[in-house]
Amino acid sequence: MRLERISFKAVVVILFPAVIVSACKKDKSSSPPPPEEKKKSFIQVVNATPKTGELEVSLDNKTIVAKVAYHSQPNSYVQFEPKDNIPFKITGPDKKTIAEGKYTFDKDKYYTVFAYDTLSTDKKVKYIILKDTLPDPGTGKSSIRFLHLSPDASLVNIDIFKGTDSLRLVTGGSYIGSTPNTVALSNFSKIAAGDYRVKVKGKTKTGADTLLLNISPVKVEAGKTFTLYLGGLVKGKDPHKISVQLLQHKK
Repeated sequence: MRLERISFKAVVVILFPAVIVSACKKDKSSSPPPPEEKKKSFIQVVNATPKTGELEVSLDNKTIVAKVAYHSQPNSYVQFEPKDNIPFKITGPDKKTIAEGKYTFDKDKYYTVFAYDTLSTDKKVKYIILKDTLPDPGTGKSSIRFLHLSPDASLVNIDIFKGTDSLRLVTGGSYIGSTPNTVALSNFSKIAAGDYRVKVKGKTKTGADTLLLNISPVKVEAGKTFTLYLGGLVKGKDPHKISVQLLQHKK
């Protein structure tokens, strides 16, 4: 009898840890999986379409930016969920579609949509979506790129002046047209930060240089990223006449 009791206790000792391990395994397997992290990217919209009015932009049939005024400066990028072949649409103040298409956005990237040109005979405008790399320009530097969005302006040269120093920023810049090279236009260059006066020169019908714009100093701040774009119309009147706009990219 003594031997049997010892044997019984040994069985209990052996089985009890097994029950605990089995219970732990069961609890672990029944716990819910961690939630999947949502994808995100960022977008902003620039309205460079003379005489069109305020614009609204939607992705995947959801409005992401509304009441974008002509030549207004975006406050910051808007977050959205990127996907492949997202339906993209721009509507005017009367809610009629004036541009549309499909676009594949990458995760964790920044984009700027530029709507430009006047309404065509079929009541459409042009647009371009650029991927903004937003590079770190380095100490005392700024990052900048240029877009020619004025449909009736010829090739342009753009010179910028800082004190007694001058720099040819753009040589023979042409209107980006209907099928622009988005990769080339996305690139930024580095310049010294500071206050710059801007001169824009075009060509007459005879090929002679003509001064289109002479802009008082604009501030290009160190450590920041900008797009300088030519917009409006050579033959336009205020507020749609040709002008230079400086867009700062704010995360």
